[in-house]
Amino acid sequence: MVLKQRKTVLIVSALLTAQMVMQEAVQAFEEVSQPEVQITETAQEGELVSQSDGDDIWTETYTYVSDTNTPHAFAETIEKQGDWYAMKDVEYQVTELTTQLIQKSEAMWAYASYEPEQEIEEAGIRYTLTSLSKDEWMQTDRLKNVTKYLSCQEGQEVSETLDVETADEVTGEALYGTIGRIELKEDGADWKEGALEEWDIYSWNGESWVYQRNDECFYATEESPWFEGYEAVFMQEHHLDGAFNQITSIEWYGDGWQDEEGNWKRSVRITGNKMVPRYQAIYSGDVAQPDLPMVCYKAQYTSDPQGYLITADVTYEKMQEEAVQKEENADESILKSISEELIKTLQQNKTNEKFWYLLLAALMAVSVGLQVAVIFVLAFRER
Repeated sequence: MVLKQRKTVLIVSALLTAQMVMQEAVQAFEEVSQPEVQITETAQEGELVSQSDGDDIWTETYTYVSDTNTPHAFAETIEKQGDWYAMKDVEYQVTELTTQLIQKSEAMWAYASYEPEQEIEEAGIRYTLTSLSKDEWMQTDRLKNVTKYLSCQEGQEVSETLDVETADEVTGEALYGTIGRIELKEDGADWKEGALEEWDIYSWNGESWVYQRNDECFYATEESPWFEGYEAVFMQEHHLDGAFNQITSIEWYGDGWQDEEGNWKRSVRITGNKMVPRYQAIYSGDVAQPDLPMVCYKAQYTSDPQGYLITADVTYEKMQEEAVQKEENADESILKSISEELIKTLQQNKTNEKFWYLLLAALMAVSVGLQVAVIFVLAFRER
């Protein structure tokens, strides 16, 4: 019986110790869970201030810096000069420490639509639009540079100036002006229609019209001077290259006529295309644009606060002795209730008592360390 009571005392002692450790752990966790702040106490010199209503008040002032402006968890009760005080009120004074300002400017036509961004982000910092202003003015001496390219062929007249039509760069209004030629350069070659024009003469032999080349004779009809192979004969006779000359038409040019010797002759006109050099004419100049009403919007953005300076006035009210005793009794009652519930549970599970001792040993090892666990093991061995 004595041994059993001894074991029960050991269990209760270990449980109470574990409860104290758990309370310390919870308090430490609550402190760590609060925003990281550095609190410098500038509390008044612990003087009790008697109020007109007769209550005893203790006031402490804390100043600290925090990343957020959330309330800080101050102690609910404190002990000063042997007396206990309960928190009555906390008043905060919050000052935003650092903010950054940036300004975005955008100039545009006065009649263009503009809607500034309400929020922007730069270098990982978020900014919010705080003000918007605008300046108005008239933009004068507006010139638009215009450049035109024209292709021309050999023999084609190229003017020194060029009349152009363009549009206002902002409003789109039609503009007219004259620009000058600044360059004329070769740009390859191209076919020029109708550039080939040559003449041949046929003779009448009493029966038909004949085209004679050296000792060869080629015969034509009354309808057309064309004959098989004429183009090759023509190119050789006129010393032309077929790669740069194209015959598109061959026809009789008028009726027959007699030469000085009385021989009948007939003229033939050959026309076609000729490959000629191509040139590029470049024109460039400024065209005047009308004056334009303008506006410049200036949007100012303010960053989110980069920290807060917080002053907290914590007011405590003196607790009556009855309240202090009641709170202490409540704590003892809770511990006693836990102890009784634990012992009752062990008594109801005698058949598996070994398991409960081992389980409690494991829990105590986590809560209060190896020393308490050893106590449980020794208690079990003495059984």
